[in-house]
Amino acid sequence: MTRGNQREQARLKNLKKKEKENKGKSNHNGMSVNQKKESDAAIMRAKQEAALAKKQAEAAAGLKPSLLTHFGYVVGIGVYHTGIEIGMREYCFAGHDYENATGVFVIQPKFTPNDLIFKRSIHMGYTKLNQEEIDKVIKEISNEYIGPSYSLLTRNCNHFSEDLCRRLTGRSIPGWINRAAKLGTIFPCVIPTIWIDPPETTIGNSVTLSKVEEKDTL
Repeated sequence: MTRGNQREQARLKNLKKKEKENKGKSNHNGMSVNQKKESDAAIMRAKQEAALAKKQAEAAAGLKPSLLTHFGYVVGIGVYHTGIEIGMREYCFAGHDYENATGVFVIQPKFTPNDLIFKRSIHMGYTKLNQEEIDKVIKEISNEYIGPSYSLLTRNCNHFSEDLCRRLTGRSIPGWINRAAKLGTIFPCVIPTIWIDPPETTIGNSVTLSKVEEKDTL
């Protein structure tokens, strides 16, 4: 074999090697694009869920801030929004007008819209349930707490937190959290009708009583 032929074969071999490398890079880039699309889609879903949760929490708050809320907190009859934090998720309940659709939704722990003021987190203990059992409890309670069943006095976010906390730990949330609603059932004539009707929201879908937020009043 002549040197010319050897050089030509070496050149062709190098060309094939480069083509193979380029093809591999192309496939890698293609995978990166797909991964980026999946990542972008996940980010978009997270943003949509956050926006939805904000709307629901704002609807549950419903009213503008005032000194009355702060006074209520001092005397133990504040109006609050709560959720139950399990791991990296917080489960809450709010009302809407969609028949048979759950009012339970998931948000980032300690998430607070502008109209709510975060007050504190309360550790409620530990659950003996495994993840599969926890998921089953969440599914069951989500089916029970549908949006149209929301009532500020008898079935609000705090009633939900109490129910979920009991199912997971056997413990009740502190009584002062929902004291205002209990007083409202005794003296319903002093509660504005708009407070009692379910708030209109869009559909939404640790163990710590991780969020006790001050609900704005008047």
